[in-house]
Amino acid sequence: TFGYAAVGFHCFQTDFGHYCSESILTCTQNILYQGTRNGIVGLSGMMHQVMPHTANWAERMTYDMTYFIIFGIMFLNTVVALIVDSFVAYRMERLAREDNQKGESFISCLDRKSIETAAQQKGIK
Repeated sequence: TFGYAAVGFHCFQTDFGHYCSESILTCTQNILYQGTRNGIVGLSGMMHQVMPHTANWAERMTYDMTYFIIFGIMFLNTVVALIVDSFVAYRMERLAREDNQKGESFISCLDRKSIETAAQQKGIK
């Protein structure tokens, strides 16, 4: 985010308006705050709108798109993947606990199969 603030402060300061008028630190804080609040829009919601006939349109499009790809897609997908992974780990733990309860005696902590084998050898059904 600091890198985007530095580029925005030096190259697109007029497009950012009051969001990046003081310093790179202020610009970084505003990008962190506004960029995450704007969701899928990202930096475009903070900046003045540009059209294809504008002089710096290609640079702005590249700037906005790279921010969207890095933070909007990759970073948020990483967060979602961590959440999904924690639920998968929880499910695996629950299944292991259920399997343990089905195959092990609660009081003696012996395997159910060994108890049944010993009982059959003694003639208990």
